[in-house]
Amino acid sequence: SHFGLSTDFGDIVALLVAKVAEMELEAISERNASAFRHNYSKGKYRGGIPPWGYLPQRDEESGEWRLVQDPPQVAVINEVVDRVLKGEPLRSVAHDLTARGILTHKDRFAQVRGRDVEQYGWHSQALKRALTSQTLLGRVVAREPLTDAQGRVQRDAKGRKLFGPEALVVVDEGSPILMTEPSLPLYLFDREGE
Repeated sequence: SHFGLSTDFGDIVALLVAKVAEMELEAISERNASAFRHNYSKGKYRGGIPPWGYLPQRDEESGEWRLVQDPPQVAVINEVVDRVLKGEPLRSVAHDLTARGILTHKDRFAQVRGRDVEQYGWHSQALKRALTSQTLLGRVVAREPLTDAQGRVQRDAKGRKLFGPEALVVVDEGSPILMTEPSLPLYLFDREGE
């Protein structure tokens, strides 16, 4: 009788229950995000598509998941960096990788997991983003959700959270947190970013 939506009191109770459920969902979401950020800042892999050049692997002793280099992806990274340093445009490199059937990191992850490969094409913007990411150096990066003036998380037209640019995660003294071995030497990363 308290939830009879035909009465004023029933409407109020239903709205109150719905609001409490919404608040609890937000609290659960924030706790999960906080745990993910904490674990990620410690260099632990906690799911999702790994950065280019890496695959997740379970440590036999600790049982924790860590990222390790994926030799086929590292070979592609080195090829792309070599071509870019020789002056080849990223668009040309992307078209060539797609034409040769080289798997993107999303497809490679699906392949390793035994899932269907979607045959995603390579794109120059995604290549540029990947080549300038500190993850190639084995470092932990994060993207924080964008918020409005009232501190609410901003969302796109489909309701997905909007995130800011990639930022390096550092320890208190300012040095970057390493999650794994670098896929690219620092001197090549610096040259490629020029």
